[in-house]
Amino acid sequence: AYIGSEKVGSAITYGVKSLTADFESTTKEHALALNATSYGEAAAKYAKKHTCVFIDGAVETAVPKLQAAIKSGAALNKLREMIERLGGDTSYIDEPDKLVNTRRIVPVLAPRSGYIGAMNAKQIGLASLLIGAGREHVSDSIDPAVGILMHKRYGDKVSCGEAFASMYVNDERNLAQALDMLVSAVEISLLQPPEMKLIYKTIE
Repeated sequence: AYIGSEKVGSAITYGVKSLTADFESTTKEHALALNATSYGEAAAKYAKKHTCVFIDGAVETAVPKLQAAIKSGAALNKLREMIERLGGDTSYIDEPDKLVNTRRIVPVLAPRSGYIGAMNAKQIGLASLLIGAGREHVSDSIDPAVGILMHKRYGDKVSCGEAFASMYVNDERNLAQALDMLVSAVEISLLQPPEMKLIYKTIE
Protein backbone atom coordinates (compact mmCIF):
# COMPACT_ATOMS: atom_id res chain seq x y z
CA ALA A 1 0.00 0.00 0.00
CA TYR A 2 2.81 2.42 0.86
CA ILE A 3 4.72 1.75 -2.38
CA GLY A 4 1.61 2.58 -4.38
CA SER A 5 0.97 5.77 -2.42
CA GLU A 6 4.61 6.82 -2.83
CA LYS A 7 4.31 6.49 -6.62
CA VAL A 8 1.14 8.57 -6.64
CA GLY A 9 2.79 11.24 -4.49
CA SER A 10 5.81 11.37 -6.78
CA ALA A 11 3.63 11.66 -9.86
CA ILE A 12 1.85 14.73 -8.51
CA THR A 13 5.08 16.17 -7.01
CA TYR A 14 3.81 16.04 -3.41
CA GLY A 15 5.42 14.40 -0.42
CA VAL A 16 3.42 11.48 0.91
CA LYS A 17 3.04 10.35 4.50
CA SER A 18 1.49 6.96 5.33
CA LEU A 19 0.11 6.05 8.74
CA THR A 20 -0.26 2.42 9.82
CA ALA A 21 -3.31 2.34 12.10
CA ASP A 22 -5.26 -0.22 14.11
CA PHE A 23 -8.94 -0.68 13.29
CA GLU A 24 -9.71 -2.20 16.70
CA SER A 25 -9.22 1.27 18.17
CA THR A 26 -11.58 3.02 15.76
CA THR A 27 -15.34 3.32 15.52
CA LYS A 28 -17.60 1.17 17.68
CA GLU A 29 -20.51 0.62 15.30
CA HIS A 30 -18.44 -0.98 12.62
CA ALA A 31 -19.34 -3.31 9.80
CA LEU A 32 -17.16 -6.29 9.03
CA ALA A 33 -17.81 -7.79 5.62
CA LEU A 34 -21.32 -6.36 5.62
CA ASN A 35 -21.42 -5.26 2.00
CA ALA A 36 -24.76 -3.50 1.87
CA THR A 37 -24.39 -1.25 4.90
CA SER A 38 -20.69 -0.51 4.95
CA TYR A 39 -20.61 1.87 1.95
CA GLY A 40 -17.25 0.35 1.06
CA GLU A 41 -15.80 1.06 4.51
CA ALA A 42 -15.78 -2.56 5.58
CA ALA A 43 -14.69 -4.23 2.34
CA ALA A 44 -13.96 -7.39 4.28
CA LYS A 45 -11.52 -5.89 6.78
CA TYR A 46 -9.91 -9.19 7.73
CA ALA A 47 -6.55 -7.57 8.44
CA LYS A 48 -6.05 -5.89 11.81
CA LYS A 49 -3.89 -3.07 10.48
CA HIS A 50 -4.47 -0.77 7.56
CA THR A 51 -2.40 1.96 5.95
CA CYS A 52 -3.97 5.37 5.51
CA VAL A 53 -2.37 7.83 3.10
CA PHE A 54 -2.09 11.59 3.58
CA ILE A 55 -0.40 14.34 1.59
CA ASP A 56 2.38 16.10 3.52
CA GLY A 57 1.06 18.77 5.87
CA ALA A 58 -2.48 17.36 5.85
CA VAL A 59 -2.21 15.03 8.85
CA GLU A 60 -2.65 17.75 11.47
CA THR A 61 -5.56 19.42 9.69
CA ALA A 62 -7.38 16.38 8.25
CA VAL A 63 -9.19 15.20 11.39
CA PRO A 64 -10.89 18.50 12.37
CA LYS A 65 -11.86 19.14 8.74
CA LEU A 66 -13.39 15.68 8.45
CA GLN A 67 -15.24 16.10 11.75
CA ALA A 68 -16.58 19.48 10.64
CA ALA A 69 -17.74 18.04 7.31
CA ILE A 70 -19.59 15.23 9.06
CA LYS A 71 -21.18 17.53 11.64
CA SER A 72 -22.36 20.07 9.05
CA GLY A 73 -23.77 17.41 6.74
CA ALA A 74 -21.36 18.36 3.94
CA ALA A 75 -19.87 14.86 3.86
CA LEU A 76 -23.28 13.23 3.49
CA ASN A 77 -24.26 15.72 0.79
CA LYS A 78 -21.06 14.95 -1.11
CA LEU A 79 -21.84 11.22 -0.95
CA ARG A 80 -25.35 11.96 -2.21
CA GLU A 81 -23.87 14.00 -5.08
CA MET A 82 -21.46 11.20 -6.01
CA ILE A 83 -24.24 8.61 -6.12
CA GLU A 84 -26.46 10.92 -8.16
CA ARG A 85 -23.73 11.55 -10.74
CA LEU A 86 -23.19 7.80 -11.06
CA GLY A 87 -26.87 7.33 -11.77
CA GLY A 88 -27.66 5.73 -8.42
CA ASP A 89 -30.69 5.99 -6.18
CA THR A 90 -29.98 8.65 -3.54
CA SER A 91 -32.95 7.59 -1.41
CA TYR A 92 -30.65 4.95 0.11
CA ILE A 93 -28.68 7.76 1.77
CA ASP A 94 -31.64 8.75 3.91
CA GLU A 95 -33.02 5.21 4.22
CA PRO A 96 -29.92 2.96 4.53
CA ASP A 97 -32.03 0.12 5.95
CA LYS A 98 -33.39 -0.40 2.43
CA LEU A 99 -30.01 -1.85 1.52
CA VAL A 100 -30.25 -4.66 4.06
CA ASN A 101 -32.97 -7.13 3.16
CA THR A 102 -32.10 -10.36 4.93
CA ARG A 103 -34.30 -13.13 6.27
CA ARG A 104 -32.86 -12.89 9.75
CA ILE A 105 -30.76 -10.61 11.93
CA VAL A 106 -29.19 -12.88 14.53
CA PRO A 107 -27.77 -11.35 17.74
CA VAL A 108 -24.40 -12.76 18.80
CA LEU A 109 -24.42 -12.94 22.60
CA ALA A 110 -21.51 -12.63 24.97
CA PRO A 111 -20.96 -15.90 26.89
CA ARG A 112 -19.78 -14.00 29.98
CA SER A 113 -19.34 -10.49 31.34
CA GLY A 114 -16.14 -8.53 30.97
CA TYR A 115 -14.31 -6.39 28.45
CA ILE A 116 -13.71 -6.96 24.77
CA GLY A 117 -10.05 -7.93 24.36
CA ALA A 118 -8.22 -9.39 21.38
CA MET A 119 -10.26 -9.98 18.23
CA ASN A 120 -9.15 -12.55 15.67
CA ALA A 121 -9.88 -10.63 12.46
CA LYS A 122 -9.16 -13.60 10.21
CA GLN A 123 -11.57 -15.82 12.11
CA ILE A 124 -14.26 -13.12 12.01
CA GLY A 125 -13.73 -12.87 8.27
CA LEU A 126 -14.10 -16.64 7.89
CA ALA A 127 -17.32 -16.53 9.92
CA SER A 128 -18.72 -13.95 7.51
CA LEU A 129 -17.64 -16.14 4.59
CA LEU A 130 -19.69 -19.02 6.02
CA ILE A 131 -22.89 -16.97 5.82
CA GLY A 132 -22.22 -15.82 2.26
CA ALA A 133 -20.42 -12.48 2.63
CA GLY A 134 -17.32 -13.81 0.89
CA ARG A 135 -16.25 -16.58 -1.42
CA GLU A 136 -14.01 -19.58 -0.86
CA HIS A 137 -13.81 -20.42 -4.56
CA VAL A 138 -13.92 -18.17 -7.62
CA SER A 139 -17.16 -19.82 -8.69
CA ASP A 140 -18.90 -19.03 -5.36
CA SER A 141 -21.46 -16.22 -5.32
CA ILE A 142 -21.50 -13.39 -2.76
CA ASP A 143 -24.69 -12.19 -1.09
CA PRO A 144 -24.28 -8.38 -0.81
CA ALA A 145 -26.85 -8.08 1.97
CA VAL A 146 -25.35 -10.45 4.53
CA GLY A 147 -22.48 -10.06 6.95
CA ILE A 148 -21.49 -9.07 10.47
CA LEU A 149 -22.05 -5.82 12.35
CA MET A 150 -19.97 -5.32 15.49
CA HIS A 151 -21.66 -3.39 18.32
CA LYS A 152 -18.68 -3.60 20.67
CA ARG A 153 -15.05 -2.85 20.01
CA TYR A 154 -11.76 -3.41 21.80
CA GLY A 155 -11.92 -2.24 25.43
CA ASP A 156 -15.73 -1.95 25.59
CA LYS A 157 -17.59 -3.43 28.55
CA VAL A 158 -20.05 -6.22 27.79
CA SER A 159 -22.52 -8.13 29.97
CA CYS A 160 -23.26 -11.84 29.81
CA GLY A 161 -26.05 -12.38 27.29
CA GLU A 162 -25.59 -8.95 25.69
CA ALA A 163 -25.30 -8.79 21.91
CA PHE A 164 -21.78 -7.70 20.98
CA ALA A 165 -22.49 -8.25 17.27
CA SER A 166 -25.28 -9.04 14.83
CA MET A 167 -25.25 -11.44 11.90
CA TYR A 168 -27.31 -10.55 8.84
CA VAL A 169 -28.26 -13.90 7.35
CA ASN A 170 -30.16 -15.30 4.37
CA ASP A 171 -28.73 -18.81 4.06
CA GLU A 172 -28.75 -20.52 7.48
CA ARG A 173 -27.00 -23.76 6.49
CA ASN A 174 -23.72 -22.71 8.14
CA LEU A 175 -25.18 -20.33 10.71
CA ALA A 176 -24.41 -22.43 13.82
CA GLN A 177 -20.80 -22.89 12.75
CA ALA A 178 -20.46 -19.20 11.93
CA LEU A 179 -21.85 -18.18 15.32
CA ASP A 180 -19.46 -20.48 17.18
CA MET A 181 -16.56 -19.16 15.12
CA LEU A 182 -17.44 -15.51 15.82
CA VAL A 183 -17.88 -16.06 19.56
CA SER A 184 -14.53 -17.85 19.81
CA ALA A 185 -12.86 -15.09 17.76
CA VAL A 186 -13.60 -12.42 20.39
CA GLU A 187 -11.78 -12.58 23.71
CA ILE A 188 -13.67 -11.33 26.77
CA SER A 189 -11.36 -10.39 29.64
CA LEU A 190 -12.24 -9.85 33.30
CA LEU A 191 -10.03 -6.76 33.40
CA GLN A 192 -10.22 -3.87 30.97
CA PRO A 193 -7.36 -4.26 28.47
CA PRO A 194 -4.78 -1.51 28.07
CA GLU A 195 -5.52 1.22 25.56
CA MET A 196 -4.14 0.41 22.14
CA LYS A 197 -2.14 2.82 20.02
CA LEU A 198 -4.12 4.15 17.08
CA ILE A 199 -1.05 4.97 15.00
CA TYR A 200 1.67 2.30 14.92
CA LYS A 201 4.09 3.86 12.49
CA THR A 202 4.54 6.87 10.23
CA ILE A 203 6.33 6.30 6.92
CA GLU A 204 7.57 9.34 5.02
